[in-house]
Amino acid sequence: NPGSRWHRWAFSAADVGSVASVRRLNASAEYSIYISGVVRTVVDQSQLPAGMQLAPQEEFSFTLCSVVPEMGGAITLRPAGMDGMMDGMMECAISMDNPPILLAYLDLGITHDFGAGD
Repeated sequence: NPGSRWHRWAFSAADVGSVASVRRLNASAEYSIYISGVVRTVVDQSQLPAGMQLAPQEEFSFTLCSVVPEMGGAITLRPAGMDGMMDGMMECAISMDNPPILLAYLDLGITHDFGAGD
């Protein structure tokens, strides 16, 4: 089916250049990561880029620069809106591992619910 996901990691090479957002879920230490309003995974603090701290319901957006499409594969990113403001590799200096797809705690406000026409 078009759009079906048959792998275990959250991001693929097709996501390079996309803007992803991270939102802390309530007072928990869990964070949803989504692209175009669709949740890709829920992660804990240890899976976020080093030093990222968000208050409950706070959100941060970044552009995916590169993705190794496998569990734990390298992802490089930069803050959204920084395109063209820095040169070379410096603009994609933030890194994290490609997390597994985990949707145990759905943020129903930003999760797509397929209908009959989908």
